[in-house]
Amino acid sequence: MYKLTDRNIIINTVTGDSFPMDERNPDYVRYLTWANAGNDALPAKDLNELKAEKTAEIEAARDAEVVKNVTALNTEWQADKVSQTLLSSTITLASAGLPLPPVWRDFFNNDVAITSLNDLLAIAGAMAIQTQAAYSKSWAKKAAINAATTVEEVAAIGWDSP
Repeated sequence: MYKLTDRNIIINTVTGDSFPMDERNPDYVRYLTWANAGNDALPAKDLNELKAEKTAEIEAARDAEVVKNVTALNTEWQADKVSQTLLSSTITLASAGLPLPPVWRDFFNNDVAITSLNDLLAIAGAMAIQTQAAYSKSWAKKAAINAATTVEEVAAIGWDSP
């Protein structure tokens, strides 16, 4: 039995010996004979390792999606963590009776007049919708990863795949 690695090295799982994928190497020639007889080498990573890596990949894509710019009030707004925190704090303070800021700066660095708390809530709402959509998508992707039973099934799952 053999195991592939990520570095073009093959490991003989019986002896523990490793060798490069080089047709001049007799161990590699024996491996090719074994593989040509219909045998399959173990993948470089087992299914659980691949699932863990794919889950981390999906979570990173989700986190990037959450902080993409959003559109509200006919303009584009930054939705990075700092912007989300500032907006949330401003809404909390305005809800407690402190005055609204006269303007809020959009992604294009334009001052947009804030006429009511609803203006800030519209921006926050767009961020919340984007966040919920990203998390919902990640939950579905991670459920597919957990349900996968083969390396090929895991490999086929991606943020942008159906």
